[in-house]
Amino acid sequence: MPPTRLYVGVAAYRSAYQFLGQHGGLPSTFPVQVTLGYQVTPRLAVQTGVVYTSTAGQHQGTVFQTNGTPSSYSSTYRNRDWSVSMLGRYTLTRTPAARLQVDGLGGFTLERHLFAGNGSYPDANQPSGTATYGLNSHDNIYLFTLGVSVRYRFCDHLEAVAEQTANTNINAVHAVTGSSALGLRYCFGRY
Repeated sequence: MPPTRLYVGVAAYRSAYQFLGQHGGLPSTFPVQVTLGYQVTPRLAVQTGVVYTSTAGQHQGTVFQTNGTPSSYSSTYRNRDWSVSMLGRYTLTRTPAARLQVDGLGGFTLERHLFAGNGSYPDANQPSGTATYGLNSHDNIYLFTLGVSVRYRFCDHLEAVAEQTANTNINAVHAVTGSSALGLRYCFGRY
């Protein structure tokens, strides 16, 4: 029976859509990319990478109305972000047995953002003196992705991987953003 040619990986990840650390006053995040790939030939592989982050928070306080009466307000929110890439990987290094390998990457990435928020605020026009609201939104961005990866093989099954890609919105090709990942990959077999 031939060996399995699957590989899996985990990596720290950052992009224009997945922020490493704190950004824009939101809580700090540490995006982790999980990769699943299949080695088609000694040089060609296909892989998918998935990243998920979530931030949530709440605000509350008191404001004084024009008549001096204190009124309270509150809000809660949650942002959820998904990055899903489908890439081909072609090894550029001439010697497949070399520990250091350089690959070209190409394919597509989906960026999906979901927002949910609700809260209450003072409103003198309401019988209770308070109004409530709920907001929900989602957005999909489709990107064309090109890049390079560098792999260093520690042993037959374990390697360190660094990837750097350039991404452009399919609907606005002049807007180019970058993404990068640094982590480890485990290969279940050899081609």
